[in-house]
Amino acid sequence: MPNLNSTEYAAQLAAAYNGAAMADGNKTSQSVNFARVRYTLTAAEASADVLRILQLGPGCTLIPALCSVYCSDPGTVLTGTIGLSTDVDAYSSLLTLDAGGLFRFVPTTYPTELTEPAIVQMVLGTVTAPTLGAVIEFDLAWTTRH
Repeated sequence: MPNLNSTEYAAQLAAAYNGAAMADGNKTSQSVNFARVRYTLTAAEASADVLRILQLGPGCTLIPALCSVYCSDPGTVLTGTIGLSTDVDAYSSLLTLDAGGLFRFVPTTYPTELTEPAIVQMVLGTVTAPTLGAVIEFDLAWTTRH
């Protein structure tokens, strides 16, 4: 059975062979960042509104498997997609939040590293009787290349 190497491991392996302790950290290492972002409903939200959650910079890659949304009774009906302005459902398509609870991101495309600043956003789908004062919590995780 052959060994298969990632690009990063191959770079580290090559650096060890030429005497360097490690491959260039700027090319192979990343930090994982976390943020909890809260949005309080005003009861004025409507279908097609864009809720801007957080801006990420170049070199960042959102990790959908570590991201979630939590809410408790946000309204009679509240749905939406999570993504970027260039791909509105990149990180999760059609979340149905009206029953409340914890919802994981389910990406529609493979996450890629951003080359320019981008806003992670939720485009609201169907909105019926949003609950004034209800809080939606977004837990986001992303890598930042060094």
